[in-house]
Amino acid sequence: MSRRLPAPAYGAARLRATQPPATAGARNGAARRHTQLERFIPYLQDLRACGFTGGYTAVADHLRAWRTTPGRHAGSPHRAAGPPPPATTTYSARQTLWLLLRPNAGLTPDEHAYLTCLARTCPLVTLAQALVQGFRTLLHEHDVDGLYVWLHGTQACPIPELCRVAKGMWLDRQAIEAAVTLEWSNGQVEGQVNRLKALKRSMYGRAKLDLLRQHLLHAA
Repeated sequence: MSRRLPAPAYGAARLRATQPPATAGARNGAARRHTQLERFIPYLQDLRACGFTGGYTAVADHLRAWRTTPGRHAGSPHRAAGPPPPATTTYSARQTLWLLLRPNAGLTPDEHAYLTCLARTCPLVTLAQALVQGFRTLLHEHDVDGLYVWLHGTQACPIPELCRVAKGMWLDRQAIEAAVTLEWSNGQVEGQVNRLKALKRSMYGRAKLDLLRQHLLHAA
């Protein structure tokens, strides 16, 4: 450190006094590194002569990118660095959920690559995707028989979360069957309630009841 930094003489002496004595192996290793660097020292000194005012860290960080082999580890020889792995776009858990719900025809190449890598890492993801897309299909086709087939198959799957979902749906199967067979849905009601709640939150702390009422009536 004292050779790299322009520390005062008393500071370097104090630093050397507090350091433990180097072993013979460490001295030999330092001597070998110093010998290998000896004939390149004039080039390093030319950096200062050319006006370089940075420090050792800036040079080391820049030269580290030039290495063609990884750093030396204990007990492992140098190995040639292969080509970097292809960059894969990652997504959050919520984004991944929507990717699994979308049909494969509507996915981009990056999304296809991400889901393929995800399925290779966790094969149960493919099973979960098939079950969810199967339920969406039977819901759109009003397939009651397919609903019970889906419930039996999901209860036997190795995914505990989906097993619990299927068990809860089986207990409330009359309402689920009605949702599959009937054309009526409370989706519009839930959508309007959610929109009014969003408008109410946007006015929180900024308006009293009269202005909030006018805002909601105007939005409706």
